[in-house]
Amino acid sequence: AVSLPPGHDPAQVFTERGHGALATAVGRTHPLADLVTDAEVDRWGRWLGYAEGRINALRATAPLIAAMPPAHVARQVARLAHRLGLDYATVTEAVTDALPQVIAKTAAPSPGEPAPGIRVHPAAVAERDLPPGLAQTLGRVLGAAPGRAPPAPACDSQATLPARRVRG
Repeated sequence: AVSLPPGHDPAQVFTERGHGALATAVGRTHPLADLVTDAEVDRWGRWLGYAEGRINALRATAPLIAAMPPAHVARQVARLAHRLGLDYATVTEAVTDALPQVIAKTAAPSPGEPAPGIRVHPAAVAERDLPPGLAQTLGRVLGAAPGRAPPAPACDSQATLPARRVRG
């Protein structure tokens, strides 16, 4: 990643400051993995003086590191351990413990199963927002005629809510 002045893109740097400034900016690259890790730890900056803050920063950052390509993981574990003042084994354990969570988020859904995290009802999506061919497929799956929006879900009048005790 390249760090540029806030609100500037490479073309603006070149136009305003010339070729030398752009070459200098491009010459100061940072691994994206470092920037991602640092950004998450920075969110915990005001609490890093406390053991609980460092552990919370570790728990928040571990899934990010676990999701990185294997070539970046060891370096990020070392950087995070140094920055948080923790031993490598603790950081490695947190990253390893985060792997099932990362795998569950990135796993492809089984056929006929919705993708995790997607909760939009198909009737709310306009055909123009869909890739070519998907509107017809979606219509077939949901029973809509081609070129028409899928039917809205029926309201289940027999639905019941779990009983709750109310004090008062």
